[in-house]
Amino acid sequence: MAYKSLDKPAAFISIRAKLLIISTLLFTGAFGLLFYLFYNFAVDIAVQRMRKNLDDALNAAAQEIDVKDVLALYREGTPNAQGFSDHPLYRQQMELFQKIHDINPDVWPYSFVRGNQADTRRAGEPVLTNNEVVFLVDLWSAYDSSKAAKFLEPYAARPQMIESLEKGILVYRPEIPFKDKWGGWITAYGPLRDDKGQVVLGVGIGADLTAEYLSDIKRGILQRMIWTFIICYIILFTLIYIMSDGFTRRAINLAQAANKISEGNYEQDLLGNSKVVIEDEITQLADIFKVMLDKVRTREFKLKQQVSDLKIEIDGKKRLEAVKEITDNDFFKELTEKAKAIREQYQED
Repeated sequence: MAYKSLDKPAAFISIRAKLLIISTLLFTGAFGLLFYLFYNFAVDIAVQRMRKNLDDALNAAAQEIDVKDVLALYREGTPNAQGFSDHPLYRQQMELFQKIHDINPDVWPYSFVRGNQADTRRAGEPVLTNNEVVFLVDLWSAYDSSKAAKFLEPYAARPQMIESLEKGILVYRPEIPFKDKWGGWITAYGPLRDDKGQVVLGVGIGADLTAEYLSDIKRGILQRMIWTFIICYIILFTLIYIMSDGFTRRAINLAQAANKISEGNYEQDLLGNSKVVIEDEITQLADIFKVMLDKVRTREFKLKQQVSDLKIEIDGKKRLEAVKEITDNDFFKELTEKAKAIREQYQED
């Protein structure tokens, strides 16, 4: 019973294709890593600039706001029907916050005081923590009341807000963005100073940038980076293709020449008329093929000569055997004896 081989021919993938695939995978991984690192770096730079804008806005507000007016509004103001206030000092602070917003339309300032005090004024029930603050003026009330804190609205503040009130320092919220019931924000808190430039504890201002603003910046960075990535990827892919063509052409020529040599055509240019300036493995392989080709050509010539000599020897041997076959039969022997007798008789006469 004959057995059929189960070996299947291996799939053919050219050297150029392998080089392109491997290079593409490597560059994709490298570009992906660079893309990730650069994107995070760009976002960090953008966040630093946003915080600088918040810092500038808080400093500008602190220089313009009279802390006495803030405390007077807190002691005297009352909420209106919408939950804000019609007090003149409330409108005065709104105008000042509007000026800051006009300079930087992405910044939304507001003011607040420390709660949890015996004389704390608030509209509503106190919060059940020791981190209570009470909001006063919020610029969002002139644009979108759903995003604005009401006048005298109590709020359970985060530690950064309390730290700014109690220490009189500028504090940034670490969350980017920070989310509360009004939305998502990039936030900073700063102190207020009196006429002598001294920090007044327990009174502060805050400034927000919306999460949408951060999202727009991220989206812009991402779009620019994607286009840059695509352009660089196309350029690199083209360069790899050109370089792979120069590299694989000699290997392809060498393979084609070796195939023709296997068919007995020994007159081949192994490098395809390529001028070798610097040697590499391909040129070394071509040199080895040349040496092998010369040896094969010499061995084939010797083999043909040996076959020719052997054929002549065999033909001579066949002729001798044919002659021997003729001379060894009875007829030839009888004929030889008769010829010998005739010669002897002729010599006697």
